[in-house]
Amino acid sequence: MKSVFLLLFVFINLLFGFDSVEILNPHIIVHQSGYFKTNKNITPESALKQQFIPLSKKAVSFGFDHDTYWFLFEVSTTSNEQFFLDSKDILGNYQDLYVYHNGKFLRHDKNGFYLPLEDKMIKTFSSRFTLETHSSNTLYLLKINNTYVRLISFAFGSEKEIEKSWNTLLMILVSTTAIALSFFIYNLLLFIFTKDKSFLYYFVYMLGFLTVNQLSLGYLPFIIGIDGKTTMTFWIYAMITYTFGLTFFTIHFLNLHDKHKRLKNIFIILLIINNILTPFHIFTGIIPYSQSLWLLSIQIFQFFAIFIGIKRYREGFKPALYYLIATGGGIAFSFGFVILTKNSGVYYSLTTLNLPNIALLWDLIFFSLALAYRIKLLKEENAKNEQLAIMKSRQKVIGELTGNIAHQWRQPLNSLGAIIANVEGKIKYSHLSDEELIESCRLSTSVLQHLSGTIDTLQDFFVDQTDEKENFDLNDHLVSLIHFLKDSMAHQNITINFTPQNTLFIHSNKNLFSQVIMNILLNAKDILIENNQEKKKIITLSTTITDSEVIITIEDNGGGIKIDPIEKIFELFISGKTGGLGIGLYMSKNIVEKLGGEISAFNTKNGANFTIVLPM
Repeated sequence: MKSVFLLLFVFINLLFGFDSVEILNPHIIVHQSGYFKTNKNITPESALKQQFIPLSKKAVSFGFDHDTYWFLFEVSTTSNEQFFLDSKDILGNYQDLYVYHNGKFLRHDKNGFYLPLEDKMIKTFSSRFTLETHSSNTLYLLKINNTYVRLISFAFGSEKEIEKSWNTLLMILVSTTAIALSFFIYNLLLFIFTKDKSFLYYFVYMLGFLTVNQLSLGYLPFIIGIDGKTTMTFWIYAMITYTFGLTFFTIHFLNLHDKHKRLKNIFIILLIINNILTPFHIFTGIIPYSQSLWLLSIQIFQFFAIFIGIKRYREGFKPALYYLIATGGGIAFSFGFVILTKNSGVYYSLTTLNLPNIALLWDLIFFSLALAYRIKLLKEENAKNEQLAIMKSRQKVIGELTGNIAHQWRQPLNSLGAIIANVEGKIKYSHLSDEELIESCRLSTSVLQHLSGTIDTLQDFFVDQTDEKENFDLNDHLVSLIHFLKDSMAHQNITINFTPQNTLFIHSNKNLFSQVIMNILLNAKDILIENNQEKKKIITLSTTITDSEVIITIEDNGGGIKIDPIEKIFELFISGKTGGLGIGLYMSKNIVEKLGGEISAFNTKNGANFTIVLPM
């Protein structure tokens, strides 16, 4: 399989390879072309005396070194049309062109990446020079000053023909940028809506990656009109942005905060080291080995990111697989660009030139898949946590209800025991009349009916929730709920005030409504116990009616809700109580909205007010 991919790459590379010298117009004749390199500052006249090596048919890299390269072309033209020499050495610091005709020096022009646009004779982002219109041979000696990866391909033709030769590269640039910006905007919006920092760090990481890409390929300086030296400052900031984004995206995405604090700290230290070395590597020649140290630091940094991904995947964190595919592929393409263009003999082509763009798109796609998969897992985890929280909340309510049963059954059971003891005693001494037996049975039946009613009230909280609605008297139902809680509230010195005015029938789900009222009342009870130690503890209920709505208010004097904004009290796992689960009011809000109503909260002078609005 590896051989197949290698052969496929070689075939594609050959198919889209650039010629070393591309002649775009038949009126241009290139008689010879060659190159010579030196690490000394020699004069053009001395360079002309050197032995020039003929250029190969296909363009290849001339290395990653500090040598100065001289290219020689012998050209003649058979037309008076204006022709140009165009160099695809985008990152050349600058280029000097020396023109000779019949052994006589004609002119010296400068162009290149490091020159400001206003200083360029021909204002293009590629290095372009005008040709002489001579039918006899003219010598063009081109000196290239460069310390970066060098990809050289030359074209001779008219302005229109040369611009056309750039169209494919520019189309790839525009397409890559458009796709990247779409992903950036999408993930920035996801961060705004979800508040998940993974999307923010992903946005920062990819923005830095894109900027480094476009600066490194030489496109962005031309677009925004800055010179090469200023570009390098931008490149430093972009590189720092890229490494910063990757670091904190990795930490957040792979949950290193909770799982591997030591790895997180090492990764941050590597980030700091790399960011310190980044500004210095452009001063190669001034600071010894600065470029080599920077390259070593960025390699260690990126491969450490892969190591973390492997470790998390082996621990069973499934999104780490997408992370590994994204970072591994992206790093492979990026380093492939450097390796394939460092005296490797691989042809200069659309494929090799755009390996950084391929790396960018690769990362964009697979990191987006990783984030999507992570969101899916988080949703599943949140659903499990929500179910667990609901179970805990339900257990709490069951505990409250069990306590109320104990309070409400104790006195009736004592009464029933007294009746039975009284009957037993009278039977023993033959003093029990028929009337007394009937009255004892009547009293026992009354007590049993009361206990049965308590069970019915309790059962309302355990039956399956359905969407069935019924007509019931709201005030009467609130009275029964308050009566059910009366003893346990009184045990905590809490008074519930509710004075119903009239019957108030509504059409709703009685069981769901009961759960909402119980949640709010039990919440108020906990707050009063926690915050109100000295004052009289009071919960006040009231109901009002409009033409189409019923309004229920529940107010306490427990000091109010401390959460800001107060609406967050209805969010999942947000609680204003010490040790609260943050599920009761969340459930209440969902139930009220399911019943077609609204619930809101605000603080009063003494406590909190919950208002429920339900349709009639």
